[in-house]
Amino acid sequence: MPGKKKNNRNRPVNPDPARYEWVNSSEGGYYRLKKAAGTPVNSSLRANNNATESLAPAIKRIRMKLDAYTQGLDPGRVQGKMSGLLSGPFKKTGLPDLAALKGFEFQKEHVLEKLLLVPYRVTVYHNHVELLIPVAKGTVKKHNNLVTDFYFEGILLHGDAMQEGSLAVEYAVSAPYSFSSAVKQTCKLELPLPRQVSSWMLLLKVSCLEGNEMAAHARHYGMKVVEVGVTSG
Repeated sequence: MPGKKKNNRNRPVNPDPARYEWVNSSEGGYYRLKKAAGTPVNSSLRANNNATESLAPAIKRIRMKLDAYTQGLDPGRVQGKMSGLLSGPFKKTGLPDLAALKGFEFQKEHVLEKLLLVPYRVTVYHNHVELLIPVAKGTVKKHNNLVTDFYFEGILLHGDAMQEGSLAVEYAVSAPYSFSSAVKQTCKLELPLPRQVSSWMLLLKVSCLEGNEMAAHARHYGMKVVEVGVTSG
């Protein structure tokens, strides 16, 4: 039986069919310039392609390990964006250096600092990392009157992304804070660091609630890599 023909009704118009071709990826399709027949591949492009191909399984492991913590987000082509940041260090060391992801935003249109309006502090100790966030009226932006509460999550990913089964996650979550409360307090999230030699990255996520339900729109969420490091074991 012949395969089903893909529905292309939602595909954007090709800007120039003679120059661009449609490419399908796991995170959506896009147009790219066609490569002329017989065009030689230069060494820089070959190195970039090799890095991208070698990194793909590692980035997929990172993404899958974090999937459980991305509820509410609209992350888009996370794998492609991570690949762009990690490929440079990878070409030099052959390792996916998590330090290259410091500052990485999981939502391009809804960055953490547009939602979390106060400065947070990250302190790295010998065996754990600590996140301190001052909580008061106006700590988190209230985009509409449907949201009632907000809370914070700390996610620490560590391990060797090149090795299947090596990555692990430490997790901490705060109690919900009411948007209507005027009480000033400090949210503290502590996460243990790995005991063995390992690279790690710490993510901070802010989420909003609509009563007992998660907020519907992605603008009520923010998630960012706020610190990276390597434990000495």
